[in-house]
Amino acid sequence: MEEAKNRELPAKNRHNIMSMVYFLAVRWVLLFAATIAGAVAVIAHSFLGVLAVALAIVALLVFRILFTALVERSVMGFRRLRPQFCSIYDGYFWRHERLWKLLVVPRFNGTPFKPLMWRLLGVKVGKRLYDAGATIPEKTLVTIGDDCTFNEGATIQGHSMEDGTFKSDYVVIGDRCSLGVDVWINYGASLHTGSTLRADALLMKGEDVPEGTSYVGNPAREIVVPASREPHPAPATGR
Repeated sequence: MEEAKNRELPAKNRHNIMSMVYFLAVRWVLLFAATIAGAVAVIAHSFLGVLAVALAIVALLVFRILFTALVERSVMGFRRLRPQFCSIYDGYFWRHERLWKLLVVPRFNGTPFKPLMWRLLGVKVGKRLYDAGATIPEKTLVTIGDDCTFNEGATIQGHSMEDGTFKSDYVVIGDRCSLGVDVWINYGASLHTGSTLRADALLMKGEDVPEGTSYVGNPAREIVVPASREPHPAPATGR
């Protein structure tokens, strides 16, 4: 491991420098676009009035969304991610790490536009997703079913780094699943139909949440209702 580090460290430093260049270049392009939009709005204000400002803001927003999505998808060559198990000195990990540097955090939390943003960035999203503020670093490793609810601060992370090793895997969330506030889901986990993660739950890697169950805690475990608290059937009444 020490020999590999000494051999690959100069190459990794060069790679990091290029990541910094890309990061700054993206910001400069966005700044340039904002400057152009502002200049056009000023020129058009004489005959369009405040409509010119509104159109410039909308155009800049659309450009920012499309451009940043293009940048993030281009990092991995416009291909979907695949599960990996490799050294942090492997070239694949370096490219994946650059993906985090240029990561897009979608806007429009709590609106119907958020699922559209996820689809644009590569997440497989079902119908009627309500997302109040989830974060998904490895977007193309995640599948979300229909009628799901994600609360603010939920994180769906498709990777981990353990003892110098990079690991990633799919995360599958079934239909009608609910994620509480500040939930964390690790790579390789699956939530089946109608399951729930309560607030602050940490679902460990590779965990499988059965259908219709609720999990809570760190690490997340199923909530078991004691037999004494189970509802009793209503007594039969004779006629």
